[in-house]
Amino acid sequence: MIGLWLGLAFLSGVLAHDLGLALAAAVTAVAGAALVSVVWPTRHVRLASMAALVCLLAGAARVATAPSPATLPPDVAGRHRFTGVVLNMPRVYPERTDALLRLRSPVEATVLARLPPTATVRQGDVLSGAGELVVAERAQSRSGGVATLRVFDFTVEGSEATSLQRLRTRAHEAIGERVLRSVAEPAGTLTLGVLLGDDSRMTGPTRQAFQAAGLTHLTAVSGWNVAVVTGVCELGLRRWLSVRRRLPVVAGIIWSYAYLVGLQPPVVRASLMASLYLAARWRGRPRDPVTALLWSVVAMIAVQPAIRFDVAFQLSALSTAALALLGPQIARYPAWIGAIVLPVTTQLAVSPLLLHWFGAYSLVAPVANLLVGPAVAPVMAGGVLVAAASLAHPVAADALGVLAWLPGRWVVWIAEVAASVPGLAGRTLSPGADATVLVYLGAGVPILWWWQRTTAVPLPEGLALLAPQVTEIETEDSPQREPA
Repeated sequence: MIGLWLGLAFLSGVLAHDLGLALAAAVTAVAGAALVSVVWPTRHVRLASMAALVCLLAGAARVATAPSPATLPPDVAGRHRFTGVVLNMPRVYPERTDALLRLRSPVEATVLARLPPTATVRQGDVLSGAGELVVAERAQSRSGGVATLRVFDFTVEGSEATSLQRLRTRAHEAIGERVLRSVAEPAGTLTLGVLLGDDSRMTGPTRQAFQAAGLTHLTAVSGWNVAVVTGVCELGLRRWLSVRRRLPVVAGIIWSYAYLVGLQPPVVRASLMASLYLAARWRGRPRDPVTALLWSVVAMIAVQPAIRFDVAFQLSALSTAALALLGPQIARYPAWIGAIVLPVTTQLAVSPLLLHWFGAYSLVAPVANLLVGPAVAPVMAGGVLVAAASLAHPVAADALGVLAWLPGRWVVWIAEVAASVPGLAGRTLSPGADATVLVYLGAGVPILWWWQRTTAVPLPEGLALLAPQVTEIETEDSPQREPA
C-alpha cells in the first residue's frame, strides 16, 4: 500500500504545480510530515512520511523543469517551399492524409502535415514540396505538432526509415489489405480499427454514428487490446513454458504489439501496467491493479511531462482507474451485473473530461457499450484469423471473413441505431480546466478512501468477456488458478 501513496504523492506534486499551488502544497506537505512524525513517532512512519514528501516535491520539480512547448513565431505563417521527414505512420482519411512531419525548411519544427487523400507516403519518407504553414492552427496534443502544414504538392525525395520502421509499415499495409479484402464493409474498417487502431478508412456517416453512440474507443488501440494479447499469449504458452520462462516472453510480445500499433499513449500506459503486473507475478509479489496503473502513469509523466496534457492518455488513465477501483467490488456479484454497471461507471468517469475537451455528451453510450461489449473480442479474433489465413490462401481468408463480419456488423448497426435516437447525444458548454480538476478531486478522494477500506478480490474471467473495458486491468489469470 505504501507504493500507492508514494505514487499519489508524486501526482499531487504535478497537480499542485499545474494549479499554481506548488509552494502552498510543499509547505503543507512539510507540516504534515512533521505532524505525522510527532503523532506516530515510529521509524517506519517517519520514513514513509519523508518518502511521500520527497515524491511530492519530485513531481512538482519534474514538471517545473520540463522544457516549455515549442512554438513558432507568427511571421513564418504563409506559403513556403518545404522539406521534411515523416515521423509517424500516416493516417489516410477519405478527405485527407495526416502525417507528423519534422520540417528542415523553411523552419526547423515538427508540424502536422495535411496531404491530399491520394498521397502515398510512409514513415521515414523525405518530402519536398509546397504548402501553407498555419501557425495559429496548433495540432492536437496527441500529434505532437506545433502547427499545421497544408500541403498542395510534394515529391518523395528518399527514405530515412529504419529497418524496424519499414517492417512495421509493411506489416500494417499487409494486414490492412487482407482484412479489407476479406471482411465486407462496414465491418472491415471496424475490424481494422479494433485490431490495429486504424479507423482512417471509416466513412464519415459511420464515424459520426460511433461518436454519437460513444463507441469511438473501440477503434482506438487501448489497454483492452493489450489485455487480449496478454491473455492469448498466456493461454497459448502455458502448456509449453513454465511461469518464469513464460512471463518474459509474454512481456516481449506485449511490447512488440505496442510497437506495431505505433506506441500510442494509451497502449504504452497499458503495456507498462501489464509489465508491472508480470514483474510482480514473476517475483511472487502481490498484484494490485490500482498501484500498477498509478506507477505506469507516474513513469510516463516522469519521462515525458507533456504527456499529461494528451487527451487520449487522460481518457485511458481515468477509465482504467474507474475499472480498477470498482472492479473488485463488482466481482463479488454475477458477471452480468458487472457487464451492466461497468460501462455506466466508465462513461461517468470520463464524462467531465469529454465535456472539458470537446463539450460532448452521450446519454446513450452506456447502453450502446453494453450491447456491443460481447462482440468486440470476436471482431478482433476474426481479424487475426483472417490475417493468418491469408498467408495460406485467399479463399481461406475469405471464408473466415464472416467470423469478423457478423459481430462487426452488429457493432456498426448498434452504433447507427443509437445515433439515430434524437436528443441523447450532442454538444454543450465546456467547463474550464480548474472546474474539471475540482470535480475529479471531489469525487476521487472519497472514492479512493472507500476503496482502501474494502477488500479487493480477483476479477472473474466472465466479467472481462461481457465488458471489454474491464480487461484493461485483467492482464493475467487469477493466481489461484495458476499452476506452480
